[in-house]
Amino acid sequence: MIYVIYESLDTANVYNFGESERFLGDYVSDKRSDVVVATKYTINTTAMQTDKRLNPNFGGNHRKSLVENLNESLKRLNMSYIDILYVHAFEYRTPIEEIMRSLDDVVRSGKVLYIAASDVPFWVLTRSNTIAELRGWRVIINYAEDEKKLGILDEVIAISKETPVQVAMNWVQQKPGITSSLIAAGSAT
Repeated sequence: MIYVIYESLDTANVYNFGESERFLGDYVSDKRSDVVVATKYTINTTAMQTDKRLNPNFGGNHRKSLVENLNESLKRLNMSYIDILYVHAFEYRTPIEEIMRSLDDVVRSGKVLYIAASDVPFWVLTRSNTIAELRGWRVIINYAEDEKKLGILDEVIAISKETPVQVAMNWVQQKPGITSSLIAAGSAT
């Protein structure tokens, strides 16, 4: 599976067991300077292979997983660098500081030009970039949201255009521990 996003080509280490990266590498080999190539890491490639033992070093956001998956992706893509490397998902075990420092290191090494995130909570994104800015590391330049979540957001926006107070009150009622809400009238255009 390869997604074309605004003149960039996007894949991941696990799409079609890595064959997606091989295909993409072959496809752009004669026009590498004309395209932006993005790939993702985090998902454990050995978890889907029945003929291999699960290797915890090939999954997660920790430094070892990043290094192993990045090197394998570069081999499959037959490239010396990746334009955009995405953190595919946030797995809640690796400290944000380790993730951001490791990503900064691969950018400084020249193997990656930019870093991005896909399907991570917004609080993780903002905390990650705050830490990176304070320490002089590279920040996440792009965020790809899960299409299902965007569909839900579209529904909430559609409902809120008609009855924003009802949407807010319903949300408050479903959150134990929230005892009051602040609702203001206004328009967001």
